[in-house]
Amino acid sequence: ACILAKAYVTKGISISKGIGKGPGPVRHTGFPSDHNCYPTIALDAAEREGFDFKVMRPSDFGPIFPIVDSVSSVSKICSSNSCKDVQLRLKITDEDEISRIISESSKICKSSNVRLWINDHPSHAIKHNCFGVHLGQEDIKRLGITGLNSIKKSSLALGISTHTFSELSLALGLNPTYVSLGPIFPTSSKTGIVTTSQSPLLLKKWRELIGPSTVMCAIGGVSSLERAEECVEAGADFVGVIGAVKE
Repeated sequence: ACILAKAYVTKGISISKGIGKGPGPVRHTGFPSDHNCYPTIALDAAEREGFDFKVMRPSDFGPIFPIVDSVSSVSKICSSNSCKDVQLRLKITDEDEISRIISESSKICKSSNVRLWINDHPSHAIKHNCFGVHLGQEDIKRLGITGLNSIKKSSLALGISTHTFSELSLALGLNPTYVSLGPIFPTSSKTGIVTTSQSPLLLKKWRELIGPSTVMCAIGGVSSLERAEECVEAGADFVGVIGAVKE
């Protein structure tokens, strides 16, 4: 609520008509939709350097961003010659096994000229010289400024998950390579976690609030070409797919 109120007031002030010497009263507008007035949140108010992660254009990505959980799936994606990127999403806890899988996947991707993104394991992504990492909101808080600086200094690209307006403000404050919104449609990929689907309508609102220069991914329940097209029409630059890759 505070984020939206800030965006609303900032927009109202920017188009207000001065009566005396001041900027004038706040003009009433509609629901926030101007990225120039949307606020960002600093992860740490004491951090003055800011972040500048790898910049990519929407055209640098393919239309589909596969998200898989095994070396064999990475190999299958790479051999298809149909994707520019693949994300490895491991939900295991054995650090040695995580390192092995990421190492093998990295070698396959490099030999196939496919960019490998690692979900949730930035230290392993750095160790094995992967292209980028994707972090959730809890991962960002856990890593803090020190962890994010390690990613930045390693020149890795960064993708960030968002689900709420406040999470979007935090993500934009970090200047990531891309932000993702999801789940757009009902999905079963987040086992054990209760999630509410966002819908393409909110995706369209996200596009208005982040502006045209920030790359945006739609994810969650994108199980058909029709749904993917809905996401692109709503403003997504590409779609992340999990279940559809396995089917």
